[in-house]
Amino acid sequence: AASPSRNFTAVSTSDPQTGNGRPRRTGSIALFFRKVYHLASVRLRDLCLKLDVPSELRGKIWTCFEHALVHCTELMKDRHLDQLLLCSIYIISRITKEAHTFQDIMKYYRSQPQASSHVYRSVLLRRTPKEQPADENMEVDSVSGGESAEKTSQVAGDPLSSQSQEEERGDLIQFYNSIFILKLKSFALRYAPNDNRADAPPLSPFPSVRAQPLSPRRVSQRHSLYVSPHKNSSGCLTPSSYTYKINSSPSKDLSDINRMIRQGCVNRKRAFNIEGDVMMSPMCDSPSKRACPENGSSPDVLLKRLQDVVSERQSH
Repeated sequence: AASPSRNFTAVSTSDPQTGNGRPRRTGSIALFFRKVYHLASVRLRDLCLKLDVPSELRGKIWTCFEHALVHCTELMKDRHLDQLLLCSIYIISRITKEAHTFQDIMKYYRSQPQASSHVYRSVLLRRTPKEQPADENMEVDSVSGGESAEKTSQVAGDPLSSQSQEEERGDLIQFYNSIFILKLKSFALRYAPNDNRADAPPLSPFPSVRAQPLSPRRVSQRHSLYVSPHKNSSGCLTPSSYTYKINSSPSKDLSDINRMIRQGCVNRKRAFNIEGDVMMSPMCDSPSKRACPENGSSPDVLLKRLQDVVSERQSH
């Protein structure tokens, strides 16, 4: 039978709302961790998609990343979330013999909107205590010959502050070789393809993408504030239109616009004729062909348009 002290300990460590030892699903801390997991999963999903990583390998990467967060919390202190993500991708790729180099991973990481050079160029490696300069006016106890209690308490009470420590920083490769791989190597090796041990840890479930509602969603009961998904604006230009940007578009675009005005239609290429030969000639081969059947325009309309262009140029 369990002792009363053990029963009291079990009850005191349980959640007061649920009555068991499971972590709470509500509250600010739970919300923070959900946001961290969601953000990491979005970035990892994008990298795996660009690297063409299969879903099983992505699950191993996610499990390794989660293990680093939960069981190696010191890795996250004063470091960036993306640093652990990139190192997790690389260590699993090396162990599973996947052809993903560090350069490939960094190439696609730089394409993400939050990517910044300081994330992979200035990574915290370790902290070392600063040498405290000797104080000539330090009080000395005449009996013990040591420092005064007040001075000693001031120095000893702040041994780990950021001001009393020097940071050693390096790039992401140095962090991986000197710190990350030492912490995660034994765990990641359990996913090696030639490892037939049955104690390989199960893969952690990868967070799913929540479907965004199409209708506006109210975010506050106090204020009339709604959030709606971004709608893709339909292009205002037709496929047969030309756009010329000054000091940006090549001269060929301007030549195409002039040719379209002279011929009265846009040059297009035919796909196949009846015999199956590819026809590369434009629909309007000569300037004499002012009318194009596709546009349904007549020579009078095209002539009027050309006269308007000429008169507009003369007016400027």
